[in-house]
Amino acid sequence: MAVIRRISVVGGGYVGQGLAIQFARGGYQVSIYNRSKESSSSAIERIRFFLDLFEKNGLYSRKQAEEAFSLIHPTINLEEAAKSADYVMESVSEDLPLKQDVFMRLDVLCPPHVIIASDTSGLLLSEIGIKAQRKDKLIVVHHYTPTPLRPVVEVVRGTKTSEETFQVTKKLLEDIDKDVVVVKEALGHIGVRISTAIRREAMYMLERGIASPEDIDKVAYNFGILPVFAGMDASGLDVFMDIHSYLQKDLDNRDTPSPLLKEKVEKKELGIKSGQGFFGWNEELVKKAMDRRIKVLVMRMKEREIFRDSD
Repeated sequence: MAVIRRISVVGGGYVGQGLAIQFARGGYQVSIYNRSKESSSSAIERIRFFLDLFEKNGLYSRKQAEEAFSLIHPTINLEEAAKSADYVMESVSEDLPLKQDVFMRLDVLCPPHVIIASDTSGLLLSEIGIKAQRKDKLIVVHHYTPTPLRPVVEVVRGTKTSEETFQVTKKLLEDIDKDVVVVKEALGHIGVRISTAIRREAMYMLERGIASPEDIDKVAYNFGILPVFAGMDASGLDVFMDIHSYLQKDLDNRDTPSPLLKEKVEKKELGIKSGQGFFGWNEELVKKAMDRRIKVLVMRMKEREIFRDSD
């Protein structure tokens, strides 16, 4: 960790802009690479926009926003970004051949000690890094957007990722106040698999005429899920077409309950009512869970009033 002073973000789109902000806010010097002067200028403008937005909403003070902005350095020279880095975050488009090419080039250009992490939302590290030599220093670090506002980060080790690479990555993320979850290598990790399953069923309900997009989104939000159809429109339907094309066939499609669920029921591990389910429960844990649930529901009601006032 002592050698990590400068982080390079390769790919300065929406995700990369958020990555640059969060690491700069953590006190790191950040290079953000774009392929052209136009896209580089646009990235810096968007970073400035988001920092101003965070300040207006009380997340950053003016001083914090200015300090973060001063630590972000745009570049259109990949070699410069790679050679100056102690840690690299790749955030180019979800295109496997493109990511493979970027990883191969970074592998050649980066100093030997540098860890190269991919922010892929669902591709396999073993395939992304297939052309790279330093397989012990490759890892997936998948954030959710907008990155500075989403604490959870999925960390995926490849079969050859070293323990040191994992521990350095985990410490780096925890030091910028991220909630790290460890995931076994699988298409879509955790969040994208869950959200794809939700989108699949939402689309099925819409196709069958069970409910309108507006009402499906309303119920989803009531359950603490981000709006499905509005979210798809915001990110681009072509993006989700790509995700569903490679991921949907890898999701569970059984027409009977899970054998694991059946086993739990047969063992009388029924959850809170029996003191054991997927978690162990006692009176104190039940009270904490119920109190947390009430607080979340109260927050939802307050959000509802805010949205009503702004309509």
